[in-house]
Amino acid sequence: MLNIYKTKNGFTIIELMVVVAIIGIISLIGLRLYLGQQEKAKDAIVKGNASTIHTLIQSELSDNNASDIDEAFLNQVVINGGIHNPVNGAQQISSYYSSPDKSGNKIPGMIYVWKDNEDIFHVNGWNSSGNDVLQTDLIAIK
Repeated sequence: MLNIYKTKNGFTIIELMVVVAIIGIISLIGLRLYLGQQEKAKDAIVKGNASTIHTLIQSELSDNNASDIDEAFLNQVVINGGIHNPVNGAQQISSYYSSPDKSGNKIPGMIYVWKDNEDIFHVNGWNSSGNDVLQTDLIAIK
């Protein structure tokens, strides 16, 4: 005689809990990898922005002397370059420092420029950790 009341229809609670736990572990691993890639992408944008500012300064130096390029002129170059900070999304409107100590606010994603005593412009930026994004400054010289 066939017993129809003992047939198995569905999953047990233990099986469902195991599946949910596996999905949770996979999601956490994927989230950590995703967040790491976001930081790398922002750093890559800062490097590209620094390169853009370097190119703009270098092109200005082809038409002007380094002594003609002051803070206001340099800030105008940055504004005209349309550089946006990848960390906070704001347009960058200033980037000038008069010395290499960079004693101002280290805003993550910001590009900074300083001119040394030999009229050489140094360009770099800060990554999301507040450290230089490039190991060595980009150099713009007449």
